[in-house]
Amino acid sequence: LNISKIEAMRRREGKSIADQEFTPNDGQITADYPLAIVQIDHTLLDLILVDDDSRMPIGRPWITVAFDVCTRVVLGFYLSLDPPGALSAGICLSRAILKKDGWLAKLGQKAEWPCWGIPACIHMDNAKEFRGEMLKRACEQYGIETHWRPVARPNWGGHIERYML
Repeated sequence: LNISKIEAMRRREGKSIADQEFTPNDGQITADYPLAIVQIDHTLLDLILVDDDSRMPIGRPWITVAFDVCTRVVLGFYLSLDPPGALSAGICLSRAILKKDGWLAKLGQKAEWPCWGIPACIHMDNAKEFRGEMLKRACEQYGIETHWRPVARPNWGGHIERYML
């Protein structure tokens, strides 16, 4: 039996995986200037934190990242053992917007992180923490447009998805 590679992958691994591998993505998200588009997402990190004294596992941390599409710079992040929610999204976005000098000094860091400001638009997936009233009102108050990816289309958030790998 002679079948194409895409058909073989569809039968073995499913239509979704085959389409992701073989079908070209139409369109692209581009930003003409810094802070034009900021993508936000969460991921569970591939590491296990342990207790300082007992060395027993505490758990795997989650990271929420705000990523500038134009400059490919991380504008802010939030790290927690708690699963993602409105709090992690809000703190990540506030860290992206605010200057980081005081925060870095408080952590004892002498590094510079000169990336801050109010984004024109934020792109997010359809997670409930991004659909809440708190984020909606904050964005309205500061004139930030909100855009959500189409459901089950991770390629629409390609910049941050690629970064989070």
